[in-house]
Amino acid sequence: MGNTPSVDQPSKPEHKRPLRIGILGAGPSGLTAALALESYAGEAVEVTIIDKNSGVSDYEGVEYAIQERAARALEKIGVKDGALQRGNPMTEFCFYDERRDKKQMSVQQDPKYCFEVFRQHFLIDLEAQLKTTKVVRNSLINNISFPESGEVEVKLTQKGGDAPLETNLGFDVVIACEGLHSPTRRQLFPDQSKVNEFDFHILYMLVEVKEDEPAPKHFREIANGSYLQFNMGQNATNMFFPLSNNCIAMAISFNHATQNKIWAENGVEENKPWAEIDPATKKKIAMAFAAETKVFDNLFTNLVELVPDWNSKKIYSWAMRDTDALKIPYAKEGNVILIGDAAHAMLPCLGLGASLAMEDAEMLGESLAKFAKSNWSQKTLKADLQKQVFAPYATARYPVWADLISRGRFAIPNFAGQQTATGFRVAPYIPVPLVAFAFSVAEWIRDLIGRRGY
Repeated sequence: MGNTPSVDQPSKPEHKRPLRIGILGAGPSGLTAALALESYAGEAVEVTIIDKNSGVSDYEGVEYAIQERAARALEKIGVKDGALQRGNPMTEFCFYDERRDKKQMSVQQDPKYCFEVFRQHFLIDLEAQLKTTKVVRNSLINNISFPESGEVEVKLTQKGGDAPLETNLGFDVVIACEGLHSPTRRQLFPDQSKVNEFDFHILYMLVEVKEDEPAPKHFREIANGSYLQFNMGQNATNMFFPLSNNCIAMAISFNHATQNKIWAENGVEENKPWAEIDPATKKKIAMAFAAETKVFDNLFTNLVELVPDWNSKKIYSWAMRDTDALKIPYAKEGNVILIGDAAHAMLPCLGLGASLAMEDAEMLGESLAKFAKSNWSQKTLKADLQKQVFAPYATARYPVWADLISRGRFAIPNFAGQQTATGFRVAPYIPVPLVAFAFSVAEWIRDLIGRRGY
């Protein structure tokens, strides 16, 4: 009798081993998911990240706007200060109408929770916070299968050696966050994998000036400042993103009709990809767009003059795309769930996509950690995961995803409708849903009246 366990004693977990979790993709959502699992689950999980790139330098892009939802997610798992150590705190998003030479509005930000970051630096600093997670690089996802054992089998091609190496890795759970063109989404959700194309491009540039080098007037004030600015001209919207350390990311957005017009004026055939245009002509095109922005004593034009290499990977054009959000982002066949752009790719609306993906990752990590520390059973793993983790997560997150995707689409005239826009649509940038909705109604009415000439 003395050896009979008390009814208050917890039973030992049946599994007696960590929950093996594979994360596909080492972008913001993948890294944040791993960090959340390390923080919340500890030794109850064994985490592996699989990524197609050889390192952070392979990632496209020059900046992220880290919004409050992402910063708070990083704070909850104890990595905010480390991950954002090189971030530039933001206090204001300014919307300036060059056509009327007036400031339309500013949206104030909390500098404790809103940052502009140089993309590669941020990913380096975020990955540096990992402690126990294994990262497998240079690996392309070929296929996911569900053997009778109940695990998820990921079939990979690993690059980098004398010859590609085919290999399989088995996991209890897979979190897919490989971005817009997610192979997992195409395989498991073929009828919901359409990528929506929109009528505009954004041309991104990066300009850095050393401390001891001369700089254009206002450059250091803007580059090291705490506000970013959108400037709407007749044919393009030009944007400043201050990254601190005498570094500015710039962006030019324009629709396809404007692109064809500017391309033709510079002797470029219609629809010719940006990457195939010669460097001298690239500069002429950028200068034509930059000339529409007069603020800060023509700083935008002066910055275009400073671009050192027009064939650099830091100067690139992105066609704008999104996807519809997956209402049920997990596979019925087995333990695979999609988050981030794999589940809900968004238009570039001040970093909403990256920030939302990181919030996704933290919330899923917390829920998975609770499950991993419970008395889970291999025999009922799929059913239990779907009931206890995946389904509640999807129910909570889908309305958020759908709302933010709709906000991104509502903002399209800011980037592509300059010729007819009555002003910026600021509603998508307001974080409080009810206030954002009120602004969107007011802006819709303003646009309707303005375009009818009343």
